[in-house]
Amino acid sequence: MSSLLVADKTLLDQLLEEQQTVAPAEKFAQMHEDEILGNTEQYRELIPLSKPSKNEQYAFQVNIDQCTGCKGCVTACHSLNGLDKEEAWRDVGMLYGGDKEAPHIQTVTTACHHCIDPGCLNGCPVEAYEKDPITGIVAHLDDQCIGCQYCVLKCPYDVPKYNQSKGIVRKCDLCQNRLAIGEAPACVQACPNEAIQITLVDVDQITSELKENGDFLPGTPDPSYTIPSTQYKSKNRLPDNLKAADFNHLKAENSHMPLVIMLTLTQICVGLFVGDTILRLTDKASSNLLIILSTIIGFIGLGASFIHLGQPLKAWRFFLGLKRSWLSREILAFNLFIPSMLSLVLALHYESRLDFVNERNLLFLSIATSVTGLISVFCSVMIYHDTKRIFWNIKFSGLRFFGTTSLFAFVAYSFFIDPTSPIGPICLIITATIKFGLEASLFKHLKDHDTNPLKKTALISQRIFPKTSLARFGFLLLGGIMLPAFALINMDAYLTIILMSTFFLVIGELVERYLFFTTVSAPKMPGNI
Repeated sequence: MSSLLVADKTLLDQLLEEQQTVAPAEKFAQMHEDEILGNTEQYRELIPLSKPSKNEQYAFQVNIDQCTGCKGCVTACHSLNGLDKEEAWRDVGMLYGGDKEAPHIQTVTTACHHCIDPGCLNGCPVEAYEKDPITGIVAHLDDQCIGCQYCVLKCPYDVPKYNQSKGIVRKCDLCQNRLAIGEAPACVQACPNEAIQITLVDVDQITSELKENGDFLPGTPDPSYTIPSTQYKSKNRLPDNLKAADFNHLKAENSHMPLVIMLTLTQICVGLFVGDTILRLTDKASSNLLIILSTIIGFIGLGASFIHLGQPLKAWRFFLGLKRSWLSREILAFNLFIPSMLSLVLALHYESRLDFVNERNLLFLSIATSVTGLISVFCSVMIYHDTKRIFWNIKFSGLRFFGTTSLFAFVAYSFFIDPTSPIGPICLIITATIKFGLEASLFKHLKDHDTNPLKKTALISQRIFPKTSLARFGFLLLGGIMLPAFALINMDAYLTIILMSTFFLVIGELVERYLFFTTVSAPKMPGNI
């Protein structure tokens, strides 16, 4: 009877019964006592036994020989941190390279590198990042974040992730709460091959190594920019030609439409105010319509910037980042531009009622508005230059942004200052031709032998946005060159033609700014296609 009962037991029943008889811990202890285990790596510590000493910090150490790409670390990180469905703080990518005789494929797990000189922290306008002076962990302060996403652009490793539902950015913090009590981070504990561990690194040594020879991981962004602390280890020599599996994958970036509107309209606004200053300096009749129109355009543009923010009510803290963030400086510049602009509008309104409102003071207000506006545009240029993306460097961004400002300064001259003079249309044609040549020069990189960031931008423009790119050049050609040239030979319809030219220029600059964001080649860690 008893043998029949044993036969009827399921495998689960038998395993449960066995567990009650001998616990796993007891089995392990008995094996150790019997010296069955011996001196194996079974006891290797996955986190340091001591806290960082002076000039040290915590860092991920990844044994890429042990990484199989199972994504157990990704799942554990997602579960422990309670991330949203599409949110991930750890990724697994792939590198490939070598040659026909010895091809090399390597999976690699990656998360925040807790850099020595973190770009996210340096760019944040409200100090929503802090680098712990003892552990070196770069943590994001969710309650400080305004959701500007500038850290996303500043990080060359695509680490900070914007959470749409919460309106803030979030990122890996090395599970610092677990480390504080001697527990390994989720990704470390979850890896079945112990490919990830936490180690202590010497800050000066890493800085020296990465700045001198850039020896980080083949196929990844230049480490000298932020000095990542992650250590990638391998017993094998990695081929120098390793590339990310998605290296040649063309992808459109976020369009950031509120920023498209903000940048375009504020630069148009500044250009029109510059036109007003030129008007006053040349003793031409002032135009209240120009000032009112410029102010309306400026406020629409600045209003769009608030739509871009996930937490706009917290933006008043922008002054916290003035020492290192160009975004903070841009906000300050526009905060000086706005009162200058409004002062000029109010002065014009009370010109006939107040004695001290005279042409001299109006000229001073106009110059102050133009200068603060141009400083704001310069800060906008530096915001994107500081991301170290080649397509956004000071040459490309500067000529594009100030080109827009110049175009509309000459529009103001043509329409309001001296409608009978050929100077306005001629200057429009020259400026538009320079912009046309600059933007068209991008496509010469299609002939580059190696795929570089500018070639990728050109390929994205050509293959993903062919009609949009064509439309951009069409609007610039029509509004900046053809119509102004036609206005020079048809003075009877001069103002109508200039008005049409202005319309096409506005549409063209909006399209150009859309391509500015969507076609940039964004640096990132290796990923799968």
